[in-house]
Amino acid sequence: MEEFNFDTLASWLETTEQQFQVIKTIYKLESKNEESKPRDISKEYARQHNKVIQKPNLFIILKTLAQKELIQKDASSNYKINYAGIRQTLGRNQERLQKEREEFQKAYSKTEEYFKKHIQTSRPSVDYYEQNELYSELIKSIGNSSELHIFASFPNTAYTYNLASGINRLEYVEALWKKCFKEKQLEISYLTTLDVDYLFNQAFRALEEPKRAFKECEIVLQQLENQMSSHSKIKIRVADEQKGMDVCIPIRDKPAELYLFIKDEHKEILGGIKIRSPETAMQAENMFKIGFNYAEELTSKTLEKARKKLRQEYGILE
Repeated sequence: MEEFNFDTLASWLETTEQQFQVIKTIYKLESKNEESKPRDISKEYARQHNKVIQKPNLFIILKTLAQKELIQKDASSNYKINYAGIRQTLGRNQERLQKEREEFQKAYSKTEEYFKKHIQTSRPSVDYYEQNELYSELIKSIGNSSELHIFASFPNTAYTYNLASGINRLEYVEALWKKCFKEKQLEISYLTTLDVDYLFNQAFRALEEPKRAFKECEIVLQQLENQMSSHSKIKIRVADEQKGMDVCIPIRDKPAELYLFIKDEHKEILGGIKIRSPETAMQAENMFKIGFNYAEELTSKTLEKARKKLRQEYGILE
């Protein structure tokens, strides 16, 4: 019998590679009846992977895994594997995996008819997703794409771990970092208004303290400047105003789908619509390119204007 690839479990649990490594590290300590407090996890992780996981990142990962009910903390503050929670998560995904298997069987058994039904039609497929489902779908699209065109209030790639985690967007941001910055297999074009009011509101929502939120915004702006100077795979231009909804257009060979983000009155994302239609996606890409080509390039001077506005509006909170 072929050996089971245990790391497949990571995708079934919807965890990132590093999150799953932490789960395995906790199990290693637990199986040896050793303490598994954060400092112990950090040491064992470094021993196993020959690299150090930063303390803030570790705490964010532990918090995320606990929220997912994949781990739990006992009375002695040791982290343990939550097998019941893992089984519940696997159970929730079982139906999705079964549907994917059924869809595969259709494509395999009647390939020609399958193509005719799903491609030779001009009718677009439209699905609505709540916020968490939306970002799960986006992560899948990122994995299959070589380019992303994004129109947004502020580039998510510049968010810190604290900010991305605080607004439940860490896995999405990590997917962008990994494929664009680490693997260099994804080119991202951002058209943004560089809205520092939106950025501050996001930081305040995540950190719940005005001074910390202001400091976090300063870090994000510096991180954005660093990314622009260090990574050729990301291109950012600044629009004077945002017309219409936030949009994400993933591209592999040609555009085939797009995402429209639905926001509330505070510009917080509630969910979104995924439209599968080559014709619609191509039209959206053309409109994006027109706006992108006429927009101002992001420069140090542009970022300094954003810093100045941030200090004027929120610097009094220091």
